[in-house]
Amino acid sequence: MRKLLLVVFFSTAFFLIAGSVQAQESQTVTTGDFTKPVVFPGGNCVYRWTNSNPFIGLAAAGGTGNIGSFKAINTLPIPVVATFTAEPMASDFAYVPISSTNSVSVISTATHSVVASIPVGDSPFGVAVNPQGTFVYVANSNVNATGNTVSVISTATNKVVAAVFVGEGPRGIVVGADGSRVYVANSTSDNVSVINAANNEVIATIPTGQTPVGVVISPDGSKLYVANTNGGSVSVIALSDNSVIATIPVEKFSNFLAVSPDGKTLYVTNGAGTTVTVINAATNTIKKTIEVGSNPWGIAISFDGSKAYVTLTTGATA
Repeated sequence: MRKLLLVVFFSTAFFLIAGSVQAQESQTVTTGDFTKPVVFPGGNCVYRWTNSNPFIGLAAAGGTGNIGSFKAINTLPIPVVATFTAEPMASDFAYVPISSTNSVSVISTATHSVVASIPVGDSPFGVAVNPQGTFVYVANSNVNATGNTVSVISTATNKVVAAVFVGEGPRGIVVGADGSRVYVANSTSDNVSVINAANNEVIATIPTGQTPVGVVISPDGSKLYVANTNGGSVSVIALSDNSVIATIPVEKFSNFLAVSPDGKTLYVTNGAGTTVTVINAATNTIKKTIEVGSNPWGIAISFDGSKAYVTLTTGATA
């Protein structure tokens, strides 16, 4: 997709973008006046643009994102021409829940900038993206009329296309390996809702321990691990029939989990303490605990499985 913006300055300036899926409005601007912003088509696309003539009042010779309004300048007695070329950039996106504004911020990892803000339900908490990258699922955790839901966002438009009612206090959320199922930990109703991603309907409810929060799926897609915060346990669920096949005792206030890339080891943060519990996933038994610092919370494993990264809510590092 290639877009051309033609700017002609004399005592006026003329803008034209041709070949665009979303046509841009032509502009005629008197020298000394401000141009209208150029807004490229929305959705998950970030544009990089270049300006062939930086002496027209626009300081930048190029940039990313939309082209803001600028004051047209032409000091010559003849028209001045500048060509703007804009092309879509390859970019991945991060989706960040903002509970104070009931929204999800979309961040371009190419530009490290927020490219969209999407209104969702009350107190968004967990976020998960399907393997195809086409939908984002957001657990809205507040127990009220606009909470207890999962907002389904289309990544093509950055708009909510469905709201699925689940159990009470949904928090952790994860998408199955093939994208056909979404699993939501309901911290108040002590269960996991299973959503059919084809029609966005709840098709099963799985009982867990007390106050389930964190969820993670084994790399082979066969098991769901659920951290039960107040129950001091991890529920192991076979996804073939949605049955609980084991309950592993851990420390109370264990909130979040991560599994190694080979599926052999499960790591659980003990949020009220100072440790991470290491579990043998083959036997569902504790191998050891690792001291990391006060109040460990989130955890992630490197792609090669050699390191675990743990956030500490006290502000220390691990």
